[in-house]
Amino acid sequence: MDKKPIIFFFTLLLLALILVVVYQIRMAPGEMQPTGQPAQTQTAGVNPHQQEPGVELYGKYCAGCHGKIGEGTTYNPSLYDKKHSLEEITSIIRSGRNNMPPFPKLSDQQVALIAKFVQSLQSAH
Repeated sequence: MDKKPIIFFFTLLLLALILVVVYQIRMAPGEMQPTGQPAQTQTAGVNPHQQEPGVELYGKYCAGCHGKIGEGTTYNPSLYDKKHSLEEITSIIRSGRNNMPPFPKLSDQQVALIAKFVQSLQSAH
């Protein structure tokens, strides 16, 4: 029996495993899959040029997954590419979508501030 295909298969498998490990080591902590917990992000670094009311809340609850200024991360989409109404954004924050967890404990005012900030990111890009 020819052992070359088996050796080739295991070599490819080993290379794939090495790539995954290296990728995981190099990935920034803010790019991990969402856990439903607020991101431990420095809100001052979210977007120094915008002083909108939702910036601080976005930094606390959203930036860890969607990036400091909504640019997206390895596992989570950019908020620039999406064109949702304020009502749709509010619903997504409340109920979650795909890998995004819901945030039912945020007050209506907090959700509204975050939604307005996210919508401003869409408008700016």
